[in-house]
Amino acid sequence: MTRRCLTDEQKGRLWKRLLEVDRRADEGTIGFQEIMDVLQHSIIEPRLPNIVIFESYTVALLPSQKISIAQLVTDGFYDEFDSRIIKSGFCREDYFVQQAKVLTATTIQLDLFANKNRVIQSLRRKGLRPLSSREFLCFGKSNSKRIPIGPPIVAVGAYWNTSYDRPFEYLHLEGSKNQRILKLKPEPEGGWGTDYIFIGFPIINTEASWSIVS
Repeated sequence: MTRRCLTDEQKGRLWKRLLEVDRRADEGTIGFQEIMDVLQHSIIEPRLPNIVIFESYTVALLPSQKISIAQLVTDGFYDEFDSRIIKSGFCREDYFVQQAKVLTATTIQLDLFANKNRVIQSLRRKGLRPLSSREFLCFGKSNSKRIPIGPPIVAVGAYWNTSYDRPFEYLHLEGSKNQRILKLKPEPEGGWGTDYIFIGFPIINTEASWSIVS
């Protein structure tokens, strides 16, 4: 697979835009948020990959305070799972399930290598946000009889800090020989390729916004 690069024309427009931002920053006529918006539009957007919609899943969400991570793993009826997942003290969540509800989760595939930030941006382009840890495990519980065929499903919003000297690891749902396997894996060096798919819920106006973290 070849990586997509900016054309010479795009690079020229980008350089002119950055010079203009630099000039206005020196003059004090542009604020920090406006600078970030310019960078978002000029640098990140042109490099976003094409997006292919895969499948939709019905997910019954349970309030976070009503059920533990360990119980959700048990209720998912996985043939194999990483034992570190049930140590919920290492779980990092940016979004919590406040009340029981049913949502439709959608999986997407990208045509370029993508790091966490790029995946989140791509989900947003389709009106989606990442699933948190408990949400992803509710997805597994709600679809306990469906074995993922094809690429592993990665939840970029469901991440664990298993060790202070190791990078975050993300929940993966894989299918293998009629088995469902729940794993924790770090982001690959260079990002996730086309042999992975990603999952998200619809963005709702009342939901807290997601921050993009390196």
